[in-house]
Amino acid sequence: MKLFLIFHINICFSSIEESERKQVIKRCYWPLLNLIQELKIPVGIEASGYSLEEIKKIDPEFIKKLKFLIKKKYCELIGSGYSQLIGPLTPSKISDYNLKIGNKIYSKYLKTNPKIALINEQAFSAGIVDNYLDNGYKTIIMDWDNCFKSNIEIKKKYFFFPQKVSSSTKRRINVIWSSSILFQKFQRFAQSEIGIDEYINFIKSKKLNNKNSSMCIYASDLEAINYRTKRYKAESKIEKSEWNRIKCLIKKLLEKNFIFIKPSGALNSNRNKYSFNNLEFKNPAFPCLTKKQQKYNILRWAVTGRNDNKINSYCWKIFYHFKRNNIKDLNHWKKLCYFWSSDFRTHITLKRWKNYLKQLNLYIKKINFKHEKYKASKVNKYRNISLKKYQEKIYIKGKHIEILLNPKRGCSIEKFYDKRVSNNYLFGFVPHGYYEDISHGVDFYSGHLVIEPLGKHKITDLFKINHRIKNWKNGLIVSSFFKNNFGKFGKDIIFDNKNSKIGIKYNINFKKNINGSIRLSHITLNPEIFKKDLYYQTHNGGKIFEKFNLNQKSFDHGEAVSHLISANQAIGLTENLVNLGDKSKKICINIDRNFDAQVGMISFKKVNKKNFFRLYFSVKEHDDTSRYIKNFNTKVVTWISANKSNHK
Repeated sequence: MKLFLIFHINICFSSIEESERKQVIKRCYWPLLNLIQELKIPVGIEASGYSLEEIKKIDPEFIKKLKFLIKKKYCELIGSGYSQLIGPLTPSKISDYNLKIGNKIYSKYLKTNPKIALINEQAFSAGIVDNYLDNGYKTIIMDWDNCFKSNIEIKKKYFFFPQKVSSSTKRRINVIWSSSILFQKFQRFAQSEIGIDEYINFIKSKKLNNKNSSMCIYASDLEAINYRTKRYKAESKIEKSEWNRIKCLIKKLLEKNFIFIKPSGALNSNRNKYSFNNLEFKNPAFPCLTKKQQKYNILRWAVTGRNDNKINSYCWKIFYHFKRNNIKDLNHWKKLCYFWSSDFRTHITLKRWKNYLKQLNLYIKKINFKHEKYKASKVNKYRNISLKKYQEKIYIKGKHIEILLNPKRGCSIEKFYDKRVSNNYLFGFVPHGYYEDISHGVDFYSGHLVIEPLGKHKITDLFKINHRIKNWKNGLIVSSFFKNNFGKFGKDIIFDNKNSKIGIKYNINFKKNINGSIRLSHITLNPEIFKKDLYYQTHNGGKIFEKFNLNQKSFDHGEAVSHLISANQAIGLTENLVNLGDKSKKICINIDRNFDAQVGMISFKKVNKKNFFRLYFSVKEHDDTSRYIKNFNTKVVTWISANKSNHK
């Protein structure tokens, strides 16, 4: 059986200080090159453009040696891009620049143009494939374990052969597989947690009796071998060089008649029923795939960390500043790719975090970007709007849309109508008792806030709240404000009669840290009119919508994985849009990037033949990367409208 190895060079590794980089090159990077030359086994080496630039500053001889080994075909360069950014969470244009700039650096430093790319952090969506194809890549490397889990059509034997995966535009790219289970087992062997016989028996147990089959036994961090980041207290100590253990392992595998190939060698498989099958990933429960176990999901780079929400918000604002001003200079786009790197969003050290914020703030001042925000205007009463109050509720009727608000429940949206689309309300309130299942025996609201601190009671704005109604150039704004022991909360329901849409604005200022989730602007569809052929569509790093059809299987992206991991999935909203609908109608939601970033979460459940279909947004979640955030503040605006659906 054929085996291959891919070592991922990441000098920007989150929990390694910049002062440690010289040691990392000495202890991790050089031994790999020496091993390749000594044993003459082909190996894949993946590195970001940023890593190559930084290594060249510290140890230019390493770059020369790597270039030599690639030229002699002792090893194969695997592409990454300039920085290790998360494709399903960033706009398509940024991913395109990231790959372009990375390719320029590969050509400049190593005189090669890789045709195979390892998906950054193995964070995959169908939308990101087009950018790889557009930048000359023919093959991507993806994590098998979560792909297999998310797609029931994949057969187990597909793992040992190359396949094809479809983009959101129906283009196809080759895929070869890595495996979280396999790379974690390799690390355990390297770090002396298991012995050589146990490891080889494990590999034998995975072996497929087919001479054309292949298996990747490692595709992960080079910094995890022969170095400790001091991230975890339980990290094992390095007693002897871990490279000696790896050398012994490779020799033993060769003795057992295993053959080592380059990653590209996995593509040289004779076509059979288990190879080059066309795969699609459209599971609504898994819109964005990653590597490792479920705790390691897309949210760790979106709304956790030391304050991912805030730095992502700045990156988005810089991005739109570039677009408005038609910025062409690659150096600016390169800088933004750097700011969007995944490593600043997980276990970044405090020293590096402070340095990152300093760089980011200086850059923002340098480019002097500005953005517009809506303001309540002092105007006369807006025409063509009917405003009524009855039974302590607020009814606003415009030219096409109508809303019913409940001030006794935080000015939540009880009913939203667009009579051009349906005579029934489209989303709003579903009362207790509607679902004949005790697990859903509660009231379900729309347009509200839910905060869930770890180990404590929920905090919501679903109580009687003082409000005032203001005139606005496009309609009316219903404003409310409240505070509690945690901080201050402002909320506006914006009735835009001119554009037939409503907005929900939240302004949250915490004076205390809350370890947990902050979710808001819930939209609960009317189950009486959204009954079948349901779907949602959004962008997860792609140029066009990815559509996810809902079936009978229930899921909730915001369901906790454990007491430490507050959610399991999210949608990227990378073009700011998400639609919820059926064959005849849809709710259209647009988040305003002039304000802070949000990610979306979908919940769908079949409850005794009735549908529960809801979208909500998150600005903060909790996981193993989360750190204390003093004075967490955020402002978000979400616009909602309705339209006819043209989906078949």
